[in-house]
Amino acid sequence: MERMHRLVSEDSGSQAASVKGTPGLTWFAEQGEFISDYTMQIGKHVIQATRIFIVSGARPRIPNFKGLEKVDYLTSDSVLELENPPKSIIIVGGGYIGTEFAHFFSGIGVNSTIIQRPQRLIPDEEPEVSDLLKTELEQRIQHTHRLRSH
Repeated sequence: MERMHRLVSEDSGSQAASVKGTPGLTWFAEQGEFISDYTMQIGKHVIQATRIFIVSGARPRIPNFKGLEKVDYLTSDSVLELENPPKSIIIVGGGYIGTEFAHFFSGIGVNSTIIQRPQRLIPDEEPEVSDLLKTELEQRIQHTHRLRSH
């Protein structure tokens, strides 16, 4: 876990340094908001542009499961704060992020289970890629379940 924390920190730091050092790009670490059409205020700066791309990264989506508010759970952000690996983990979602975490945790000896709605892992990829990934992961992950909509 220490190694993982170190690698994530180093990777994030080098990405930020790379963006900050790119000619023609300006890095803003403050929160921004639109104040009118084509105009944003970020901290004390007011910026105008004909095109604005918001690349803020992904945020975890908390599913609406009955009783979830009564238990402690982790998100794709907070799971990185673990100092010791758990004995087992259930990962809700078989997209890129959930599959990556299942692979990571199973690789360090954690009994890992993916629960998902779509028929296939990483459902946006070609079926052959998804099938191969599932076959390989099932050698290390206890189960891959499919949630059913009610």
